[in-house]
Amino acid sequence: MEELLTSNPYRETAYRHLMVALMTVGIRVDALRTFTTPRQVLRERFGLDPGPELAALYQRVLSVGTSTRRIYAAQIPSGEIDDR
Repeated sequence: MEELLTSNPYRETAYRHLMVALMTVGIRVDALRTFTTPRQVLRERFGLDPGPELAALYQRVLSVGTSTRRIYAAQIPSGEIDDR
């Protein structure tokens, strides 16, 4: 996953998948930290904020308690492609 993000740092779908995976196993702090990279890269390169799906997932991760292990995988349809 890290190789994919390094080779294409604008691919928001990959960041969403990583955030979902981290939340699925209960690593909330890393899921939150994951959001900072695309936000910084998109702002510096294009002057843009992350898209609504990634931003909504970030808000959802923020809103859950630190002890939760909710599964977010249903949020991302299989085969989804996002070229951002």
